[in-house]
Amino acid sequence: MLFGRRKQVVKRILIVEDEPLTAFDNENMLGDAGYVIVATVDDLDESLRARFRAIAIPQPVGVTKDRQVLSDDRADVPGAAGHEKAHGQRG
Repeated sequence: MLFGRRKQVVKRILIVEDEPLTAFDNENMLGDAGYVIVATVDDLDESLRARFRAIAIPQPVGVTKDRQVLSDDRADVPGAAGHEKAHGQRG
C-alpha cells in the first residue's frame, strides 16, 4: 500500500502539560492510539530535565542555520525573481 500507516516507533510517552483538561485529553487520545503513557506531569524537575537533555538529539543531521535564499534562475518562468533580484542586485 502506497500511503499505509507507518510502523509505530515510539511506544512509551511522558506527557508534560500544565493544563489539566488538555493533559486528560492527551492521555485519552494517545492511549487510544496505542501508546503507553508512562506518566503525566505538570512540570519537570531539574534532574528530569538533565536526563532528557543528555539523551536528546541536539540538532537533526543536515539542518543548516545559515540564511537561505530561494530563487529560480530560469528566464522562461513567468514572474520568476531571477538570481540577481533574489540577491538584491539590479541589472
